[in-house]
Amino acid sequence: MEKDTDKRKAADDAAIDWVMRCNDGPLSKRERAAFRAWLLADEANQDAFDKISSVVGRLRSMNFETSPETRGKPPAVWLSAAAVALTAATLAFGDLATMLRSGYYTWPGETKLITLADGSRVHLDSRSAIAVDYRAAERRLVLLEGQAWFEVAADAARPFVVAAGQGTTTALGTAFDVSLDHGRTSVTVGEHRVAVVSGGRTVVVGEGEQSSYDDGAAAAAPRKVDLLRATSWRNGSLIFENATLGEVVEAFGRYHRGHVIFADPNLRSRRVTGVFDADDPVESLEEIEAALGLRMTVLTKYLIILYR
Repeated sequence: MEKDTDKRKAADDAAIDWVMRCNDGPLSKRERAAFRAWLLADEANQDAFDKISSVVGRLRSMNFETSPETRGKPPAVWLSAAAVALTAATLAFGDLATMLRSGYYTWPGETKLITLADGSRVHLDSRSAIAVDYRAAERRLVLLEGQAWFEVAADAARPFVVAAGQGTTTALGTAFDVSLDHGRTSVTVGEHRVAVVSGGRTVVVGEGEQSSYDDGAAAAAPRKVDLLRATSWRNGSLIFENATLGEVVEAFGRYHRGHVIFADPNLRSRRVTGVFDADDPVESLEEIEAALGLRMTVLTKYLIILYR
């Protein structure tokens, strides 16, 4: 299975290179010979080249309206980005190494409820992974990617500890949420308290509060948060208030097996407020498209273009 995935990825990587080289201008005699040899070497190479060529061809046929800074410039930059995005989508989980290190993981669009050996429960968000290391003196879990909600079974003799980033969260008889996002860990408490340790500082976070820390930095002082919004993913919803479109699309990326590309990067700064269905991110994007007066084209199930 892993060998097949590696083979497809290698074929897609090479296909992207050949498509871009062909679009740059006529190939030399030596390049044409190398290209033909590559196509004939494996049927997967021809399939990959056809797939990437189709995406680039459809992008070229579209009349995008871009920002004044990009209008009139050749589309090579974001055409290349589109092809790269499609290649990245061939690995649905994103990081195979993380998946192999984990004890439990979820695919894009999937959530999972896990009951551990001691009766504690973990609700794992989409595109997330945890490792479990239960020992006689400690129950330790590691959040490797994504987000999870923990409901801890009482056991005073064995602390329940969740490591994430470069810090830890120790339950003090509680239910809590931990999320990892670009090197920042956020801990939100639903019941009772937790002790968050990072950067040489320990803070106690109470019910309805949140603390966060960057890798290597001290944990922030607890602050009150909207618990419903912070944990809305558990009910299949994503709630945003005055978030940028870039932030919203990134959040949807956890639930969508593919990529969204902005034809105009300035669109990322548009503001979005609303409640959206995490189970259908494409439909949610269509709602945002209508609300913001944008246009959206679904080229493949793995690739969506947003533009004006």
